[in-house]
Amino acid sequence: MAEETTPPETTPDGPPPMGPEGADAAGQAAGAAFEEALDGGSTPEAAFDAAMSVAQGAAADMGVSPDDFQAGSDAANLKCRARRDGAPISLIMLDLDHFKSINDRHGHIAGDAALRIFVDAVQQELRDTDLFGRLGGEEFCVVLLETNREDALRVAERMCERVATADLAVVTGAQMTITVSIGATAHHSTDSTIERLIERTDKALYEAKSSGRNRVVWRDG
Repeated sequence: MAEETTPPETTPDGPPPMGPEGADAAGQAAGAAFEEALDGGSTPEAAFDAAMSVAQGAAADMGVSPDDFQAGSDAANLKCRARRDGAPISLIMLDLDHFKSINDRHGHIAGDAALRIFVDAVQQELRDTDLFGRLGGEEFCVVLLETNREDALRVAERMCERVATADLAVVTGAQMTITVSIGATAHHSTDSTIERLIERTDKALYEAKSSGRNRVVWRDG
């Protein structure tokens, strides 16, 4: 008996969206165009416009969804801002320590409440121009625009302290605390891709977790 197969989903405009993997490919094309324009003497703003034009064409060809394309566009925009006039940009990654144990011991309702308290604690240290989002699970990311090493470290240390001293009992009804491990770095002029910045921050976060948690680790290289 022949095995039945399901035909791929189609849309009126062509093939189904490729999602994040297509966005990555479009982002790589944009990055190459961005660097080529800069090397050719274009201003960062003009280079960014050229890169976005290339990315939009590549994204359309591959059926990338608007949300996934926007994520890539935001990353490229950050890179443009970092290159423009040497404006400093710092990246912070935060990972809630032993968060799974909160869900296991106190239940998912308490875990959700702890997440809300954590988010509120972090947001109190941020400006309107800073970017804050969830990477997945209990891992979060903060982009501090126009922020150098010293200022970014102060912000990260305040976040760490504010989370550790948050009163969870008021919301969760359970006597418990949460702490956070933080890795941070700043954009370098030699960073050829956003991925290098993320990789450096991730290594700093791993060091913070492996050296005892509830601390901030900065990584320059």
